[in-house]
Parts: sequence; structure tokens; C-alpha cells
Amino acid sequence: MAPRSSHGIDVALVGRERPGDENLALRYLAAALDEAGHRAHLVPLCGPDDLAAAGDAVRRLDTPLVGLSISDGNVALDALALVRWLRHGDYRGHVTCGGPLATLVRHDILLRHPGIDSVVRHDGEVPLVGMADRLAAGLPCDDVAGVTTRRGDGKPAPVLDASPLHRRPRRAHPMPRILGVPVARLLASRGCPARCPYCAAAAVRREALGEGFRAGVAQETLDRRGVGGLRRRSPAEVAAEAGELFHRHGVRLFQLLDDNLLSGDRRAGAAWLDDLRRELAREGVENAAWCLQLDPALVGDETAAALADLGVVKVLLGVESLTSRGLAALGREPDPGTNLAAMRRLRERGIVTLFNTMIVHPGAVPAGIAAELDALETLEGVHFDVLPMAVHPGTPMWRDLCEDGRLSGGMLAWRFEPRDPVVARFRSALVRLRLEASGRYDAGLFAQDVALNLAMARRLRLPAYDPRLERELAGTVDRINGIRVSALRAALELAETETDAARRGRRLAALIVSLRRALDLTWRRIDHVQSALERAARTPRRRENLLIRSVLAAGFVISAAPQVACFQSHTSGTDAPAEGRDGVVDAPDDDAVAPEETDDRVPDTREDVADSVDGADDGVADLSADVDAPPDGTCTAEETGLDRAAAVTAMETSSCPRCDWSVDGGSDVPYGIVLDAEGRVVDVRLADGRPVPEDVRRCYLEALAGETFPCLAGDEIWQECWVIMF
Repeated sequence: MAPRSSHGIDVALVGRERPGDENLALRYLAAALDEAGHRAHLVPLCGPDDLAAAGDAVRRLDTPLVGLSISDGNVALDALALVRWLRHGDYRGHVTCGGPLATLVRHDILLRHPGIDSVVRHDGEVPLVGMADRLAAGLPCDDVAGVTTRRGDGKPAPVLDASPLHRRPRRAHPMPRILGVPVARLLASRGCPARCPYCAAAAVRREALGEGFRAGVAQETLDRRGVGGLRRRSPAEVAAEAGELFHRHGVRLFQLLDDNLLSGDRRAGAAWLDDLRRELAREGVENAAWCLQLDPALVGDETAAALADLGVVKVLLGVESLTSRGLAALGREPDPGTNLAAMRRLRERGIVTLFNTMIVHPGAVPAGIAAELDALETLEGVHFDVLPMAVHPGTPMWRDLCEDGRLSGGMLAWRFEPRDPVVARFRSALVRLRLEASGRYDAGLFAQDVALNLAMARRLRLPAYDPRLERELAGTVDRINGIRVSALRAALELAETETDAARRGRRLAALIVSLRRALDLTWRRIDHVQSALERAARTPRRRENLLIRSVLAAGFVISAAPQVACFQSHTSGTDAPAEGRDGVVDAPDDDAVAPEETDDRVPDTREDVADSVDGADDGVADLSADVDAPPDGTCTAEETGLDRAAAVTAMETSSCPRCDWSVDGGSDVPYGIVLDAEGRVVDVRLADGRPVPEDVRRCYLEALAGETFPCLAGDEIWQECWVIMF
């Protein structure tokens, strides 16, 4: 523990923290500063609506030190805009930033954003306290170990210091709740022993090893101390923190956020879980529920049994692909049987199981995509999402793509170019299907949230639990999965079809309409289950009752304005854009229609979804009428050469009958940045139609002035930024 300062300072810690959430990264830093005798102030920043309030809060503190959380490209934009706001207001204190992305692109940040004075590398607790101590003593803080300035990286980061691992974060008061049950996030470890070539966290850990080498530490010592690998707290230490949360705050649901909690072999992992269960019993923690994420290779029968005995109700598995080809392309062990066996073992024990598959990656080919869809179609009772792979700076895959000349983008986001034109067309269709038919918080994520609520209610023996609701949801999950796989098959077939862009665009638009309608119907079924849970638990309808929904960040999206006429047409849509699907949790009341009370049929088969695509050229006029196609004379996709134009029209004119979305102000309002045909930023817009105040708009435009997004001069949209589209 750092020595306590006798003359502490106020420190502003700025980052994305929404109601019903805890930003552990900021809260660990706050705890470290508090322990050292300083006064840490958490300042939420979740989008343009928060910028002025966050800036004013920093000014009122009159603090000499501001710390910004820059964990990824979405949150980076808000942080960079805030720096502009502060400097325009003559703030003269020291501004630093940290987080995984900040560590990896630190020199770019300092080159492009003169308002930022330094970047803290790797775990920030020790360097940030050192900076505060020096400022409190009237000394410069830019020579602290682990701090990068425009003079370079300076002294090596203190990667051997294990104190951050053992610190407890400052907790929110009151604690977040789901169905009235207090929830807490914990870290039982830091790091991961894996070396996945696409993983940003792995890239950061490789840099941590470099810090140790630069400090003259031998590889053997670094390995023994877990630098660049996994550092894990003892079961007794984790149980002690859980015990305090259980007895002092009533926490019954614990969410472990570790990248990969268990390591080594299956037996060692099962033993650690059994030890944790025994230590929890000693702390008097009984009848609690747990969520965590795991490497599927470690989920043998013994581990699965230990998870069930502990009270684990949900596991995110690091599957990434269900085919040998896909796993090999991602640098993973090419054994899909291990992934399938892990899912089966968890499902047999009633544990909600979910995973992502990166169906589009740099080595993707059409046959591989088809095989992935074949594998997904065989699954039952498992939640999954289908994504294109994101590219993170500093990873081996990023370096390889750079050398091959297949990357475009920059500090905020990168995009790779598929070698196969069919794969490129499929990726475009995949992103459009997510944007226009699903939305950011789609039926699949809603089902995951409700499945967790049911599993928690079952584990904690809450009066709200009803096994009939669990069966009803299980059938709906399988139906959602079937609908999505069918739509993706149709999209792949369309990508493989040699036809002109206009014809392909019309057929894709028909598929989007069909998929949207099908998913809207499944949404009603999921909402019926959630409504029943909330009524039985006697809790009001609120988004905090849905874990994923409550922590989704507003983020920014990128949209295109290739011509003035086209831009004007696109901004004249309805008051409730299709992004409104995101706000679904404030919707149905006790009179919500149960699934059995409607005659609407949810498509179950591939043919049901694809029927709207077959013959779409003949029927496109009818489909266009359904989605209110733009009037004659406005800019269309064919005229601009951009598929985005059709996507924009469908998004802005479609309503969402399932969600009753209303914008309630504050950080829940998503926003977008608008680009011209060359990828230059020309505007910032709020989703609810309100104008962005000119001083706020200026800060965002200045923060983006050095960024260009050339991929948006074509027919793609950045996967990292697909929250909304105008």
C-alpha cells in the first residue's frame, strides 16, 4: 500500500458509468487514491449530453489532475472531446489517460491531442497515486514510472507491483440491483495466460513483458510473478470480499469479470472453485449466484460440477468458432468438439451458456462461413452472437494485416479487407442485418438478460421463479437462433450471387424487412417472460433489471453523408428512429400481450425467412411500401453507389412496435458522427433529433479532426461503431 499523503489533492476520474453499473476500472483507481490520502471524484461521461456537466464538474473541483478512462474506441471519443472542452475553458491542470487502448496507442494520442499531457501504461493504480503525490508536493508528475509523455515512455511501468490485484474498489451506494437483488462485480484475477493473436488484452500483456525486460528483470522472474500472464487472488481473499458485500450490502449475485479465471488443467480449475466454495461457507455466504467467463477447454465434468456447486448461473465461453477451419484461422486449438462438449456439460447443469462466433475474419472463405452456420444450426438452448472480427492495434493479427496492406482506419477503429469478394459482401450484409433488423440491443441480448434473471431466481429460490417461464424462454431462444441462422444463410447465398449492386440491394432490403418482423415477434415472447418475473418480484419495469441492457454504453456510430441532397432526405425521418429498439425495457405494462394471445406466426424455418428474398425483384415495390421508401427524386443507393443510402432510409422510417422507445435525456441518448464521401467528419448528431449545442459539437469535431474513415466512402460501416445509423 502506498504511504498516506499528509496533504492530498482532489483528483477527477472521468469515464463511462451509467446508472445501475459500476465502472470497476475507475473505482479501483479511486480506492488507491483514497488510501493514499487523496480525494478521488468520479465524473460520469457517457456522451454529448454529459460533456458540459462533466467539464463543469472538473472545473468546480479546481483539481490539478484529471484522469480519463480510454479503454476502447467508443469511449475514447467522449474523453477526447472533454479534453477540448476543458482546454477551451482555460483548464491548466495535468490531464492524463489510461486503459487498454490508451496503452496501445499512447504515442498517437499524444501526437494528435495536445490537450492530453500524459498516458498511464498498464495498471494505473501505482502510477496515478505517484502523480498525485508529486503534484501535492508541488513537483512535476511527468517522470513517474509507467507514465508516457511527449518525451517518450520514461521509466518502466511497475509491472512487478502486485498491490493492484489485492485492492478492493470503491463501491457504489446503493448497489446496482436486478429484480430487487443487489449485484456486484468482482475481479479475482488480472491477465490471461492465453496468447490469442486477435486479442487486445493479450497485446497489452505482451507490452507488460517488455516493461519488465526494460527494467532488467529476467524472463523467469516475470513468469513466476505472472507478468504478461495470469495473476490470481486466493480463494480466501475473493471469499472475504464477497462476504463483506454479502453481509454489508446484501449482494446475492456476483459477476466475475476476469478474462480467464481458471488456468492450468481442468483438475486445478475445479480445485480452485471448490476451495472458493469452502471459503465462502466460512464467510457465511450462502445461497448466492455467480456469473463468469471461461476457456471451454477447461470445462470438463469435474469443473462443470464445481461450477454448479458454487452456484454459477451463467458462463460466457471463449468459443469464437465452431469449426476447425475457423479456430485455426484465429490461432486457436482447432478442436470444435471441446467447445461443444463444454456447452453440453454446462447446459446439463442448468447454467445459462453463451458465446460469440467471429464468422468473418481475415482468413474467412465462403465455405468456412457456410460450415459455421451449419454448426450453429445444430445447437439447442445456447445463446450466441455472430460477429465480424474486430482488429485491435498491437496484436499479431493487426501487424500481419498492416504488412499485407489490408487495413484501413486509425486510432479509434481499424477495419480489415477480406480477400474474397463474397466474404466482403457477406460482411456488409451481416452488419446491415444487425443495424436494420436487430439493433444494438436485440432479441438475442434481451433473451440472455432474461435467461440470467430466471436462472438467478431459480438459484436464489425467489418467489418470482416459475419453471414454466424457463421452458417458454428456452423455446423462444431456439426460435431466435433458427431465424438468425436462416437469415445469415440467405445473406451468404445473396453474397455468392453474381448480380448488380442495385438488384442485390433490393433483395437484401427484403431480407431485412422479413428478419425484423420475425424478431419483433420473438421479442414479445421474451418480454412476456420478463414482465411476469417483474410482477412476481414486485419490482417496477426498469432497464436496470436487465444486466446487459443496463451496462450498454451509448457509444458513437458513424454514418455517411455522401451528398447534401441525400443527407437532407435522410434527416427527415420519424421522431422515433429504429435505434429505439435499444430502449425496450421501459415498455410493456402488466397488460402486455402474452405470446399465446397473438395470431402472429414466428418463422421457424430457413424457407420462412428466405421467402421474402426469393422473387424480391418482383415484390420489391410492396416491401418498399412497408418501409416507406423515399419519394421520387431523392438520393438512392443506386445514385450514390452506396448500399448505405437504402440502410439509412429503412432505419429512419421504420418504427418499433415492440419497444415504445422514448428518449429520456442524459447519457441514454445515443449519437452519431456524419462523414462525407471521403471519410471526413462533417457533423455530430443526437438520435432523438435535438441539436447538439454548438460548443459541444465543436469539441467533438475538433477531437475527430485528425481522423478519417475511408471505409465509409465505400459500402461498409465500421463494426466497432454500429450503435445507430442515420
